[in-house]
Amino acid sequence: MTSRRLGAALAATAVTVALSTTTILTAPAPAASAAPNPFEGNHGLRITGEQVQSEVRTAEVAAFGRPAAEAMARDRIGLRAVQTDYPQTTRTNRFNMLTRTQAEFNSAFDPAKFGRFKQYIPSPEFADHIALLPTGKVLMFSFESVEDNPQKETAPTDVIGKQNAGRAYLWTPPANDTDPGEFKAVPPPEVNMPDGLDEKRPAPFFCAGHSYLPNGMVGVFGGNLGGNGGTGAKLALVFDPWTETWHQEQDMSVGRWYPSVVTGADGRQTIMSGQSELGFGTPTPVVERFPAKGTDVPYAKSAAPDNVALDRWKADAPYRMDYPHLFSLRDGKIYGFGRSSDQQFVFDPANETRETLPSRPDGFPACTARPSPCPTAPTARTRCSSSAATTRTPTPSSSRAAGGPRTSRATSAAPRTTR
Repeated sequence: MTSRRLGAALAATAVTVALSTTTILTAPAPAASAAPNPFEGNHGLRITGEQVQSEVRTAEVAAFGRPAAEAMARDRIGLRAVQTDYPQTTRTNRFNMLTRTQAEFNSAFDPAKFGRFKQYIPSPEFADHIALLPTGKVLMFSFESVEDNPQKETAPTDVIGKQNAGRAYLWTPPANDTDPGEFKAVPPPEVNMPDGLDEKRPAPFFCAGHSYLPNGMVGVFGGNLGGNGGTGAKLALVFDPWTETWHQEQDMSVGRWYPSVVTGADGRQTIMSGQSELGFGTPTPVVERFPAKGTDVPYAKSAAPDNVALDRWKADAPYRMDYPHLFSLRDGKIYGFGRSSDQQFVFDPANETRETLPSRPDGFPACTARPSPCPTAPTARTRCSSSAATTRTPTPSSSRAAGGPRTSRATSAAPRTTR
């Protein structure tokens, strides 16, 4: 048994002892189904042998042995029974406080000079990713939530199987300050991810990268395979704003979670970085291109790519962390910089080459070794968003029709709104 597995087994045993010897004083969560209430009849935790056997996982038996697998099963039952929710009273009070303090802050600014936020738009979508389309509509996509408690991980970043799923909506913005506009579900294609479970689900394309093709279509690359703190998917999809449909392309050669995508002067999309299919801490240096060299670039509205291949550059992009910032330059080259000050490059798509630039003057944090991770670079990750900063997704979350300071942890006292 490896030290990691032994540690997991010992931790599971310790939690089991705590659960079995401690009286649980908190009230149980309201039952979400007809499952037995483990607190029924007394004030302590009561778990039956039948419950344990139904909860035991075959893979854990094989990895840790039967006693440890049963202990882990008991833990899961007990932990689900403990009330760890985010109370509605707290949500409501927090929402009211944020509304009041935001109004107080805004009162110092003259609306005639600075403008003002006039509308909160109720929305069914988190809008982890947003793209303004040439039709005037807005494409929003993210994930199916696996948790409505904003103190916990909302996204299925570490989930595998059919619950690790994506979703998307089209929003038609309102013509006035009172109408919320219209939302239309445009789910991505169903896929069977290589996670060993053989469960189809809408493509989990959150934590991907995206940019526009010359005909206004949106190419989306990467996503969430699930597990290990952020594991990259090889997905390649294109959204057609003219027919409002998704088109699945051939997979990339590597998985990407938090990649970056930029459209070059030739209309092709260049994809760099992102945590690979091996999980967080393995950013890929592989550079890929869509459509592949020698394949027609779509310029006409009717030219929606289907099952089109990507290809790999000869040069790599040795970014030590994911999500570098990429810019298409006037001379046809691409400038990219990473989180560390010494991670600056100019790429030539025509020749598939890379030139290293001098370090940025900010000096944060400079490392000389490549491609090893920088020891002082931030490595913690709680969830994905479409910016370099990572924060836990509140549920529901808020966005405004006109931007402005973001409130966190809005509540179900108001309609669910997007970020």
